Amino acid sequence: MSLDPNPILTAPPYLAPMRLQHLSAIIADDQKSSRDIVSEILKSTGMRDIRQADDGGEAFRLICERAPDLLFLDLEMPYDGVKTLRQIRTAAHSPDRRLAVIVMTASATPTRLMALRDAGVNEVVSKPLTSAKLYARINAVLLNPRPFIEVLAYVGPDRRRGRAHKYAGPFRRAGERDVFDIDVA
Repeated sequence: MSLDPNPILTAPPYLAPMRLQHLSAIIADDQKSSRDIVSEILKSTGMRDIRQADDGGEAFRLICERAPDLLFLDLEMPYDGVKTLRQIRTAAHSPDRRLAVIVMTASATPTRLMALRDAGVNEVVSKPLTSAKLYARINAVLLNPRPFIEVLAYVGPDRRRGRAHKYAGPFRRAGERDVFDIDVA
């Protein structure tokens, strides 16, 4: 049995095959075991340029050295994910404000999801991680990117996510009940 040096991402079967060997990533998590799991999943797609960081501060330093294509960022670290995400999106010295950021979390509470959404997250994946969950989020970021918004009060991907069919008139926002528009895998 020979191993394909350029494997095609095929699992799970409902996702389009993709090769990621030309992309780079940074994985920021204070747990080495979590970083290693994400790294192995990325290697299975053909990606080879994978750097790791112990926390958000180190991740931001790595981004400043050489911006990656994807950032996998744990929410709960000493230098936490929301703080890092805000720094990436709004710091004057940020090298890539539009960097695709996938946040990983074991506690996807409504309050935390709102904070991530408002900080400009692209996608959220819940722990425990599986390759299927991670593939789905990578697929969403790479194949279905949302328009990027840069205004005074917000920098990040468009927070609206397929809700136009629910529109109920000109004052929908006044009593908006479905403010939660982050899809967590």
